[in-house]
Amino acid sequence: MLTTVERIAKWVAGLRFEDLPGRIVERARAQRLSVWGGAAAGMALPCAGKILAVARGENEFQRKDAETQCEDASGVAPLRLSALASKSPAGAGARRGATFVPTGERMDVRGVVLATGALATAFDYDEIVLVGHTGQTAAALPWALVEAAGGNPLTERAAHERAVVAQVAAVEVMGRLGLATFFGPQNGQMLPYLHQVGAAIAAAKVWGLDADATANAIGLALLAPPAPLWPAFLSPLDAKLFITALPALTGLDCAQLARAGITAARDAFDNAHGFFQRFTTLSAPNALTGFGRAWLFDTLSVKAWPACWYFQTAIQAARDIAQKHGPLAFRDVRAVSVDANLLGCAVDAHSALLGESALTPNRVNFSLALTVALTLMKGDLDVRDLGAEALSASATGIGEWNRCITVRHSLDHSLAVLQNIDAMLDLVGLIGASPLAIAKAWRAAKAYFPSVPSFSGRSERPWARVAKIALALPGVARRFRARGAYDLGERDLSRGKMPMGATVRVEFANGTTEAATVDLHEGAHGSTVTPLMAAEKKFERHLGETLGAWAADFLSPKLDRR
Repeated sequence: MLTTVERIAKWVAGLRFEDLPGRIVERARAQRLSVWGGAAAGMALPCAGKILAVARGENEFQRKDAETQCEDASGVAPLRLSALASKSPAGAGARRGATFVPTGERMDVRGVVLATGALATAFDYDEIVLVGHTGQTAAALPWALVEAAGGNPLTERAAHERAVVAQVAAVEVMGRLGLATFFGPQNGQMLPYLHQVGAAIAAAKVWGLDADATANAIGLALLAPPAPLWPAFLSPLDAKLFITALPALTGLDCAQLARAGITAARDAFDNAHGFFQRFTTLSAPNALTGFGRAWLFDTLSVKAWPACWYFQTAIQAARDIAQKHGPLAFRDVRAVSVDANLLGCAVDAHSALLGESALTPNRVNFSLALTVALTLMKGDLDVRDLGAEALSASATGIGEWNRCITVRHSLDHSLAVLQNIDAMLDLVGLIGASPLAIAKAWRAAKAYFPSVPSFSGRSERPWARVAKIALALPGVARRFRARGAYDLGERDLSRGKMPMGATVRVEFANGTTEAATVDLHEGAHGSTVTPLMAAEKKFERHLGETLGAWAADFLSPKLDRR
């Protein structure tokens, strides 16, 4: 019997472009545009120049070291970050490389992965597949590898299809793995093992590795999955930017080792002492089923604003109010309330680990009150509002707003989240655990996230009401009694929605009130403003002028047509 890793590897190795539904190919294009647009926006960071210098290999020691390295036909220098290419004609950059899209310059593949991953993570301005952040690696790496091997995925059909099928293979595995480990000590962008595994899969697919070698690549990527620390991730320092890029480079190394014939254990997901024991409080291995029949890419949601995904609806609601009344001044407002779903409130509460530090993009991105305050002040939320000088100028005003904003948990919004996700996935079947096991997992989660059960300023106890939420799911008791084998392939994810609803209410000093509710933000799965529409807007906003006529080639769907 095949292990789970071997079953995944067999599907990856056999996947062809012809197997991809047209809507999934469109989703892949949306993800690429979102990643490149987000990376271009990240160029506004003060540390962007340093990141590009490393990616180009401009350090003198790196340049000399790179010149001593040999490079195979894949265009990837073996294993060493110090082998990053220089753009100097005399250096390694004169050899075959790949394009870093935001600047149009050529780098070694590793440099492209490093720069794209770091800068697309900046400002939390990425996209999500169900609950997994996948694009920084899944979109950038296959494109760069195909280009480094001599193809042009922008203009050549064979090269384009090779890159797209590798991207989709990586996303489908990464998305499922994120879903399988949703209940655990890490969440959201704090799942860098997705990128370690995804990079190994993407490289294996581009290089045409067979199922056996692909299984070894996945096994090597699961040898030492990264487990980042929350204080480091939430700090105002630069290191958080590399939470996807560094694991992706390791995953690329794993694929190279497998390509050379190195073997690896393949029971990481099946062994009782394996991956799930270490990384979850309640695993959902049933998520690792249904490959090729259910497409996680269907659930792609593109962020329209630079902030946490769970905050997108609150930003849109605040923006609607501000655009109706004009950017608001604090003196004109008596109080603001934000009613958000459980996940939005949880992130907001957990961001308290940052303390009362100076305003930084990271602090604003994960504070619902600060995000809404900045949106109301500016009338919108733009990357330019998160620059160091802009935040410094806004600090006093944001502080005043922050004191008058109350964030509250909304049971109705939480119910909408659970009911829609349950309709897509059948959560009881997916989790496959008893109510007692689920209760134990909740208790364990509270130990990992002590700030979450006590949302500040709330009169209710949201975690104590989880039972009410669960009982509201249709037929939940019956499904617990009848649960059996689960196959994600039986679920149609294309028809679902991913509402992360929020309501913003502003009480003005003159006694009037204005409220706005948004259930699906622009770019969300199920929104009338589709992920592709939101991604095109992001790409054009941040890259259209830079790329000029070249931008049209990226936006064109002509090579996606069969």
